Order: sequence, then C-alpha cells, then structure tokens
Amino acid sequence: SLRRQRQMCIRDRLFPTLSIYCVCAVIVVVSQLIYAAVGFGSGLFALSTMALLVPDLAGVVVSLFALNVVTEVVILTRIWRQGRLGLLLSLVPTTLVGIWLGTEVLKKFDLSGDFGALRRVLGIVVVAMGLWFFAQDRATSSGGRDRDSRSNGIRWWIDGPTGLIAGTLMALFGTGGPPIVAVLKTHNVTKAVFRATMVWYFFVVSLARTGTYLGAGMLEVRDLIAAGWLLPPAFVGMALGLRVHRALSEFYFARAVSTLLVILGLVLVIGAGAR
Repeated sequence: SLRRQRQMCIRDRLFPTLSIYCVCAVIVVVSQLIYAAVGFGSGLFALSTMALLVPDLAGVVVSLFALNVVTEVVILTRIWRQGRLGLLLSLVPTTLVGIWLGTEVLKKFDLSGDFGALRRVLGIVVVAMGLWFFAQDRATSSGGRDRDSRSNGIRWWIDGPTGLIAGTLMALFGTGGPPIVAVLKTHNVTKAVFRATMVWYFFVVSLARTGTYLGAGMLEVRDLIAAGWLLPPAFVGMALGLRVHRALSEFYFARAVSTLLVILGLVLVIGAGAR
C-alpha cells in the first residue's frame, strides 16, 4: 500500500522510524520559523536537536543543507531587495577564504581531543556577545537612537576579518553566524535589512559549499529525498516566521536576536560537554 511504501521510504533513508520523522518535522518547523523571522540560527538549532534522534549525522548535515538552500530561495523571492550588496561584498569573499582555511586545518591537524574544549569556549564567547548586545539594545532604546535602513557604511578593516573568522568557524564547528550577526548589529541596520542581508549571505555561501559537496560526493540521492520529506514542515515554519518578523517591532527584533545568540551559545556549550 501507499502507506507502507511511505514508511519503508522513511526507514530506509535517513529517519529510522515514522515517529522520529514526525519529531524531526516539528524541529524543522521551529528552525525555519527562526530563520524566516530573524535570518540565522536554524542550522545549529536543527542539527543539535536532530543529532540526538538520527544516527546518521552526516546525512542530517547534508539534508539540512539542501533543505536550507531551497528555503533561502523562497525567502529571498520575498525580501531580496532589502539586502545590502556592499555588506555582502565585504563579508562573503573572506568567508570563502575562511571556509577553505578551516577545512585545511581539519585536514592537517588532529583536533579531536581539543574539539569539545574549543567548542565550549566558542559557546561562552557567543553567550557573552548575546548578553552584551542585550545591554546595548536597552541603551539604544532608552537613547532614542534610530536604526538605519542603509547601514552605516562599509568598514572593510572590520567586515573583512569578521568574514574570515565566520568562514573558519563554519568549517570547524558548523556555525559561522554569530560573527556576522555581531558585525551587522554594529552597523545598526533595520530588522528588514538585517534579515535580508543574513539570508543573502548564507545563500551565497551555500552556493559555494554546493560545489564542495558535489566534488566530495556528499550529495547523495537519499539525503536529497530526506530533504524533500522535510520540505512541507519547512514551508509551514517559513510562513510562520515571516508573520512573526512582521509582528516584531525594531526593539523586540533586536531583543530576539540577542536572546537567540545566548541560546545558541548555550547549545554549543552543552553540546561540547555531551561529547
């Protein structure tokens, strides 16, 4: 029957049981809600939670990667004009260099013994960053400072090195969002510009990583099928996230970004301790 075929497809691919698929679908709804609302955080949230349920971690990484490429395209069809090209040009090239650098470090050095400790330090830094921005948000609000829809100019001496750090962290730990969040926060852009620029950034980097995955033979049909199974819940989360973004004021959007940084930092710390 069709029902049996669907269950067999799920079991034989990425998800061991139908119940695990259902839980993963809920995780995807939440992660895409976060992504569509604020522009970052979905990958680390989905990966850290799904890794507790699905034994094939590599398959989870590739499936979530393929899923995010699709959702990024859909989101950008709605908000692509709001991104800032200058910021992207100052961040993306050095990010790609950082991804290459981090990959070479993984190839040449055995970091298995220090990986948990390094991840924990990164988590602590991200938590501190989130708390600092939380305090800055309050000061900005009380001072009546307006946010700029254009950005405060391109600072190559800051943005370029930040992209390099983000790319290196992306290759080493699978999370490069926090440094980019930090640099966009310092530009004091509006919530619409922040989200659109973040999504554009991750989309361009994803296109570059697609070539890497294809060259390494990592994009297998079974993982793409799994991503297809997760598309319906992803679209639900995306629709909810777009509505949440419209409902948030500039102040509460900034608070949401700072809070999400703290949560992601804690996920890194807890995940490092669990390894």
